[in-house]
Parts: sequence; structure tokens; C-alpha cells
Amino acid sequence: MSEERPTYRELEKKLAEANKALAALRRGGIDAIIGEKAALLENLRETKEKLRESEEQIRATLNALPDLLFEVDRHGRIYDCFSGDPNLLYTAPKDFIDKIVSEILPRDASDIIMEAIGEAAEAGRHQGATYPLEMPSGTRWFELSISAKGSPNASGGRLIALVRDITDRKRAEEALRQSEEKFR
Repeated sequence: MSEERPTYRELEKKLAEANKALAALRRGGIDAIIGEKAALLENLRETKEKLRESEEQIRATLNALPDLLFEVDRHGRIYDCFSGDPNLLYTAPKDFIDKIVSEILPRDASDIIMEAIGEAAEAGRHQGATYPLEMPSGTRWFELSISAKGSPNASGGRLIALVRDITDRKRAEEALRQSEEKFR
């Protein structure tokens, strides 16, 4: 028994159906890829929006701080600074970014700061070192709080230093000391 062979027209019809099915499959595949890409793009948009909101939150927090904030390494090199009040800076940021503390500040102050940085690099944090600086407005007193950011001893390791102006507190302490001496 011999098999009947399809006619040319039947083959042509089957080929057209196959091409139509292939085209539909390709469209479906493209639609699936487009759908996947659209989901990824939406996820990216959402992530960017969350990042923007997070940056706004951090900026608002920094703006609320009365303190100076510095990012330094364990060698005292200053990488970044934030100041809500530029009058509290010893010099303009352009003069100290990417420089070492001892290149900018007087020796007494830089020695105290470097000792605090060393302690924070070893222990993970330091709190309470104070030092005076002669500013155009007169002597100002500052207090340090330093915390390690990751591993400060690793290559590229950094620390965050908060520097608070405690001049009013120091003046009040001095006035109290003088008052106590007066009445002894």
C-alpha cells in the first residue's frame, strides 16, 4: 500500500498555517519579553523613587543637625563635609577636602582629633574629645563624636565625625567657675 502524498496546495496551506502559528508564537514571545522588560522598568522606577525619598530624608536630617559632619579616613584625610552653618568651619571646604587634618588645623587641635580618629578606628567609635579653635569670631570650642563606617582599617575605610560647637557650654562652665572662686 502506497501512501498518498499531499498535493502542492495542501503543502502550501500547511506552510501558511505553520507560518501563521510561528508568527503568533513570536508575537507571544515578544509580548512576554516586553512584559518582562516593562515589569523591570517599573521596578527600576520604584527603586529610583525610593532612593530619591531616602535622599530627601537624609538631606532633611542633615539640615536639622546643628553639628558639622565630616567623612574622614583613619589617616585624617577629609573626603566630605556637611555644614548647616558655614561660619563654624575653620576654612572653606575647597581648602580642606582631600587634605589631612594636620595640614589644615593648628597642631593642638589636630593632635586631639587624630587621637580620637585612631581610637574610633580601633574601637569603632569615639566620643567626647574637645578642642578650641581660634576663629574670626573669637575662640570657639568643639566636641567630637566619631563612628566607623564599615571597617575603617580596610583599604578605603572611612569614619564619620560629628563636630558640635560647645562654645556656649564652655563659657557657662567658665562663668560658673569664676563665680565659685569669687564666693570662696
